[in-house]
Amino acid sequence: MNLSVKQKITATLFSLILVFLFVATNSKATNVTVSIADTTHEKIFAQVEVQPMFPGGLEAFGVFLGQNIRYPADDAKNKIQGRVICTFIVERDGTLSNIKALRSPTEAMAKEALRVLALSPVWKPGYQNGKLVRVAYTVPISFSLGSK
Repeated sequence: MNLSVKQKITATLFSLILVFLFVATNSKATNVTVSIADTTHEKIFAQVEVQPMFPGGLEAFGVFLGQNIRYPADDAKNKIQGRVICTFIVERDGTLSNIKALRSPTEAMAKEALRVLALSPVWKPGYQNGKLVRVAYTVPISFSLGSK
C-alpha cells in the first residue's frame, strides 16, 4: 500500500506531536528515550563504505552545537554537567529522523539536545555499494560549565 505525500506528512506530524507529549508527560525521568517513528521500513545501516557527514565535517558540527545549545537554567544553577547520548538516522536525502536521547544526566539536557539536532541542516548522506542508504548515527553531546 503506497501512502500519498499528504498521508506521509500527516503521519510525520502526528509522530512529532506524540514525541512532544511523551517528553512533556514524562518530566521526572533522567533516562530519556524519545523518537520519531520510522515509517519507511527500509534497511538501516550501522556501517557503510562512506559515512554520513555534517556539512563541513565534525569540526563544523561542533561549532553548530556550540552556537545552538542553550544550557538548561536549572541544570546550570545546580552545576549539573554530563553527556547526552543521542542516536538518529541520516536519511538518503541527508535529513535526520528517528532522533532519540538514549541517556542523559537530566531530562532538560535531553530535550535541549533533541531540539538542537532537530535544527540540523541537511547532512551529506551515506553510501553503500555506490547507492545512497539510511545510516544509524550516534553522537554524545556534552554539557559542560567550564572551569571558573
